[in-house]
Amino acid sequence: MEGNKKSLVDAIEKGIDLCKQILELYNDYYHGGLMKLVVIGGESLDVLQHWVVELFSDVRQGSQGKPEFKVAGPVWRAGKLYRLEAVKDVHILELRWALPCLLQAYLQKPEDYLAHLLGHELRWISSLEDV
Repeated sequence: MEGNKKSLVDAIEKGIDLCKQILELYNDYYHGGLMKLVVIGGESLDVLQHWVVELFSDVRQGSQGKPEFKVAGPVWRAGKLYRLEAVKDVHILELRWALPCLLQAYLQKPEDYLAHLLGHELRWISSLEDV
């Protein structure tokens, strides 16, 4: 869930109960089943365990199933040219993709390949500066 002042006002005008949505998000995802805890300390294991039980025993239990979040489709449609008026005099190009989970392909490192292609100082990349 993300937004800004306009999206909050728009949601209120559309009758969307933001408080209810935040509580649903909290109830669905803020529980021990989806959390991890790492404890590092110089005390004995017995002392550390005592502290963990004392401090975290009130965290409610929940399913360990991984949540799935729906990704909205792209804002821009392929094959279209969009001309936007700049708000500031800044030259920044930010590209974002919604990628599927890459955990199964971690040995192939597809994200490193993409980073190499985009970060490499090839002529075609540099030619973007001339546009």
